[in-house]
Amino acid sequence: MGHDAEHGLVVDRVFAPGVSVAAWSRALGGWIAGGERGRVLKDDGATRVVAATLAGREVVVKRWTLRGLSKLKATLGAGRGARHWNGAAWLTRHKIATAPCLALAHESAGGARRDYLVMERLRGPSALEVLARGHRRDNRARSGIGGHDGHDGQAGHDGRGGRDRLRGPEDPRHSHAAGSEPPGAIGVREELAIARELGRQVRRMIAHARFNRDHKPSNLVVLSHAGRPSVAVIDCVAILPLSRGGGAGAALERTLASLYIEPLGVGVPPRRSLILSTLRAALWIEPAPGSVSIPARCRAKRRVRALWLAVAARVAAHGDPTPRVHPLA
Repeated sequence: MGHDAEHGLVVDRVFAPGVSVAAWSRALGGWIAGGERGRVLKDDGATRVVAATLAGREVVVKRWTLRGLSKLKATLGAGRGARHWNGAAWLTRHKIATAPCLALAHESAGGARRDYLVMERLRGPSALEVLARGHRRDNRARSGIGGHDGHDGQAGHDGRGGRDRLRGPEDPRHSHAAGSEPPGAIGVREELAIARELGRQVRRMIAHARFNRDHKPSNLVVLSHAGRPSVAVIDCVAILPLSRGGGAGAALERTLASLYIEPLGVGVPPRRSLILSTLRAALWIEPAPGSVSIPARCRAKRRVRALWLAVAARVAAHGDPTPRVHPLA
C-alpha cells in the first residue's frame, strides 16, 4: 500500500512490473490534481472513465464516487474497484481475455470516497461498435449504396433484410443514423467469427462456474490475434458464481440476453445469423468437418431453438432496453 500525502491518495493494490507503488502514487496523484486530463469515455456523475497516459503507459482510469452504502462496501473491501480487480484476476486465471489491472487507489473527497482503477488500454472497437458498423453497412446496401446485399447465408429469408429480431420491429426512437463506413471496417465473415467467439467466451465462464451479470457488448473489446478475433472483458465488476444467477442454465440465458438487450436499446440489433452463431457456440454446437447425421442436426436445432426462446423471454421481460447513457454517443 502506498500513500501520496500531497494529494491524500492511498494506493491499495499494484500489479505493473517495473512501476513501484510509490511511482503509481505520484503518477495517479499528479493526474488527479491536474484535472484528470484525457479522453472522457464515459461520465454519468457516479462513474467517470478516461483514456489517459500514466507512468509512461496508455491506460484507462475508472473513477467511482461513492456515498452511503456503496462507500461502506468500498471501505470493507467490497467496492466496485475491488470487485473489478478480483473479477479480472479470475478471468486471467481461467485464460479468458480481459484488460490487465495495474493499480487500485482511493481518496476522500468532501464526505464521499473516490475509488480509482487503472487498467491497461486495449486497442480495438467494442462489440457494440462492431454491430453498429455492420448495421450502417446493411442500411447502405438496402439503400443501394455499395455492392453488398446485406445477406450472409443464414439471414435474409425473413423479408426484412436479414434482421430477424428476438422481439418486434425496430423501434424508430432508437434508430442509429447511417454514416460512412470507417476505415478498416469488419466484414460479414469477421462478424460471424466474433459472434462465435462471444458464445465460446460465455461457455467458458459457465464451464468454470461463473457468469457475468453485465455482459453487454459495450463492455467487450474485439481484438485480433494472428488474424483471428478474440473478445476481452473490460468491466469485471459483476463476475459472479453461478449460484447468484440461478444455476448454469439460467445464468447462460441471462448472459446471452445481456448481449442482445443493449444493441436493441440503441437501434442496432444483431442479425439472425449472428444470434444463431453465438447460441450455437455457447451450446458447443459449431461447424465441424465431415458429415453430421440428420438426427444429430435435429437435436442441435431443438437445443438452439429452446435457448433462443428462453433468451427471447428474458429480453421481453426486461422492458424498455433504452440505456440511461447512450454508449455510442
